[in-house]
Amino acid sequence: MLNEQSMNERLPSEPWLLTKMSINTAVTVIIIGYTTFLCIFGGFYHPIEEVGSAEFDLYVEKADSLLDGTVPKDKFHPLLYPILSAGLSLLIGDTFIAARTISSLSAGLFLYCTYLLGSACFSKKAGLFALLALICNSNVILEGLHVTTDMTFAAFTLLTLVFCVKTADQNTPFYIPLFSLSFALAYFTRYSAIALIPTILFALLLPLNRQNFRSRLKLFLLFLFFVLVFLTPHFILSYLAFGKILYDENWENLAYQVVPNHWIGGGYHSIDGVWDVVRHYPTQVLTNALTNLKLFMHPCLMEIGGGGRAGYIFIALLCGGMVTILRSWTRKRVMLLIFIVSYVSMHCVFYTVFHRFLLPVLSLFCLYIGHFLFTTFVSVPTTRVSLKKLSLIGIHILFFLSLCGSTADRLHTFITNHPVAELAKARILEQNYGQSITVAGRFPYIQRYVKFKYMRIPLPYGRKLLDYHVFYGSLQSFLLKNDVDFILISDVTAYGSMGHLLHYRSRPAFLDLIMQDEGVAVYKVNKLNLSSQ
Repeated sequence: MLNEQSMNERLPSEPWLLTKMSINTAVTVIIIGYTTFLCIFGGFYHPIEEVGSAEFDLYVEKADSLLDGTVPKDKFHPLLYPILSAGLSLLIGDTFIAARTISSLSAGLFLYCTYLLGSACFSKKAGLFALLALICNSNVILEGLHVTTDMTFAAFTLLTLVFCVKTADQNTPFYIPLFSLSFALAYFTRYSAIALIPTILFALLLPLNRQNFRSRLKLFLLFLFFVLVFLTPHFILSYLAFGKILYDENWENLAYQVVPNHWIGGGYHSIDGVWDVVRHYPTQVLTNALTNLKLFMHPCLMEIGGGGRAGYIFIALLCGGMVTILRSWTRKRVMLLIFIVSYVSMHCVFYTVFHRFLLPVLSLFCLYIGHFLFTTFVSVPTTRVSLKKLSLIGIHILFFLSLCGSTADRLHTFITNHPVAELAKARILEQNYGQSITVAGRFPYIQRYVKFKYMRIPLPYGRKLLDYHVFYGSLQSFLLKNDVDFILISDVTAYGSMGHLLHYRSRPAFLDLIMQDEGVAVYKVNKLNLSSQ
């Protein structure tokens, strides 16, 4: 029989539904189930690119280029994501499905790293809360489906933070190779991984004193060595594409925000490099950074928190979480805060603040909220436990109900934002008229799915976009210049003055409607009338 001491060791130390062992098991089951759900959901509702998404960065095309033996020249992004997509497509047989699967698998790693960080820096319950909050967040679901680097980068970034935490209090090189690999993977996915450097330096070099100076310095040098080794494929690909082992032009993101009017013929002829922008336009850079910081505070925080009512609740709970963290410093929590400050600052200064870029800090914010809730509403005097726990349950219910409601709305919009019917009509055109035709429309990804020539219709800017007379004039010139045979639009891709074509209002004489159903309109260009008008 077990004695009283051994029995107490096996019982949970506080009244909670899950023991530490069962929490780990539950987390594993939840992550595997969620990743499976993303793969199945994506197969049904994300068969092609979503209109208006960041998938316009054309990672699938880059994966196809790699499969054809050509190194794509991407001056803004490293090539790990296309490489992974190309490799998986050899097993799956389709580069888009492979890239989508990479994003879904990355979502699983992202969630697992969130739980690990919560367990190491706060508590297992805070990690579990953050895990569930992220699962219900539409940003995590959508970026776990989109064919972009957002989720993969977020996963590798959090993995690097996990090894920062594990390495911080050790003077042994046990985790250094994996630590270096995780950072190299993050950098090979997106150059903004440089925002991790302050946290890495803090983890490896501080605190320094006479006793540990040499050991900490050796760990740092060993880390650098392995990073260079693991980034060798990136250096080789960069050299093959651009003739340099280090090459990117992300400084143009800053230049376009600061001096957009200086963009001439596709390039900045008087500016070369980020420091050149800062040196010539210091006031504009500062103003742009403050503007982006304001956008980050609102509405970006609301968006990453779920949007709508869920966004307001998220911000309110996050404020409580930040206050709680400031009152209970630890070395590990300082590292997370250093990363948040450096990452957000970098995006405010050098990039545009989009909610999809902020997945890594969303994870940490959810951990802050979980820590705040369990610290505030559980660690209280016994006489007030029941009231506090009822409040805790009420806040959980309100937060998750509002989050799930917002997510349901966003998923509905996501599902309807795929021009599947338009692609079906394109394939009918190819079947009926062959591959020698030229078709024009607004769906930017259709060329991968058909063999005829496809061109995007240019649209007027500003208020002229709504004036169909201006649009028809530019459309006529475009059709004449490019010898277009058909126009293909749908209620998903048509906007502005193009809506007149979709709903058959004010149709010009040089277009003949030949098909219209399922929210799709197909016009044949009447070239006799086109040239006579």
